[in-house]
Amino acid sequence: MVTLIAVLVAPVFVTLPAEEETPSGHVRNESHYLTMRDGVRIAVDVWYPADLQAGQKVPTLVRGTRYVRARDVAWGARVMTVLKQLNAGSPTFGTDYFNREGFAVVVVDARGTGASFGDVSIPWGPDEVADYHEVINWIAAQDWSNDNVGALGVSYDGNSAEAIIAGAPPALKAVAPLFHNFDTHFYLATAGGVFNHRFVREWADITARMDRNEPLFCDGVACTMQRLLTSGAKCVDEDRGCRLRDEAARTRRVSAPYEAMVAAPFRGDDWGGSGHTLTAVSPVGRRAQIEASGLPMLVLAGWMDSGTVDGAISRFRTFSNPQQVVIGALSHGGMHDTDPYKPTDAPPIPIKKVSTARSASSSGRTSVTDRLPRRRASCAITRWVCNAGTSRRPGHPPGSRPTRSGSSVRITSSPARPRRRAPIGMK
Repeated sequence: MVTLIAVLVAPVFVTLPAEEETPSGHVRNESHYLTMRDGVRIAVDVWYPADLQAGQKVPTLVRGTRYVRARDVAWGARVMTVLKQLNAGSPTFGTDYFNREGFAVVVVDARGTGASFGDVSIPWGPDEVADYHEVINWIAAQDWSNDNVGALGVSYDGNSAEAIIAGAPPALKAVAPLFHNFDTHFYLATAGGVFNHRFVREWADITARMDRNEPLFCDGVACTMQRLLTSGAKCVDEDRGCRLRDEAARTRRVSAPYEAMVAAPFRGDDWGGSGHTLTAVSPVGRRAQIEASGLPMLVLAGWMDSGTVDGAISRFRTFSNPQQVVIGALSHGGMHDTDPYKPTDAPPIPIKKVSTARSASSSGRTSVTDRLPRRRASCAITRWVCNAGTSRRPGHPPGSRPTRSGSSVRITSSPARPRRRAPIGMK
């Protein structure tokens, strides 16, 4: 009995990583509502380097997500952390890595998702992108910011990162869209012209549950147990009882992407009554603005990761922005090696050097892309690009410089690379 009481009381005295104070006086992880131009409140998390000093100014990486920026830590999760069964309140998605490299990290709940207010009319719509721009301006105005911001993300978040380029504030210096969909309509929703019913329906069901702040991937008792670990989307610091988060979830109009896609099978169709097409809000539809920015990009894709590789190559061949493109036998997100000739549990093989692009993202000497995790995989496919040596061969994109690291491929381009033909499906 004494042991049980000790376990139940101990969490009160445990300081989670997010709650530790930095030398600057900032708590390691702070969470706020930022009020946008139209009065909508957007939830953001800020993770500071653990050794941030008073008066120190650092570069920032921003990630916009519709998959909930973080989960609330309930009492059960604190107990499990005491028992060393969980590591609650710890940074995720490489945040700790970036903090150690000297970056602050800001994660944003997209409008109409997580703890943010508002509604989703279409993914990466004008309002959502304008919100990200306001967040970047807010970052640039903080006393800990050196006015240099990079955007990155995987999948949906990768599309957010590239969408941010269009009309971005001056503080944005580089982006890393990873394993994302360059042309969401053509390469994902209707891959090859065939409506991907199952994927779109399952994605719609999962995101709807997220937007209603319901437990995921569980039923009955399992959902009850999940609630003991988390009450759902993380509440901002000033929302102690999570009243505002619950209000945001209760009052928002939950989007219906499956129904919207059924009603909009063609490129020119209005998506869900938003007044926009799915093509227009994808990177392929924002080409003019993206190219006008001249911002450099680090792009990662997997040969067997749906159409992400097709999009990566299509962008490389058509967009004039400086690009570092890495393609390998990578799962969605790059966490697993998908080489069919290797054991199923084979880890991705690191690439020694991912990028050599220069930008002013970190004190004017190192680019944001230089500091991305070196956890990439090899490629066993012996076709175009993947079998590239250290010099150009017939069939490679003109103006490219394919290089190898292990058996992965990196394609680089010069800032002056000319514009090319329209992306596939956009002629």
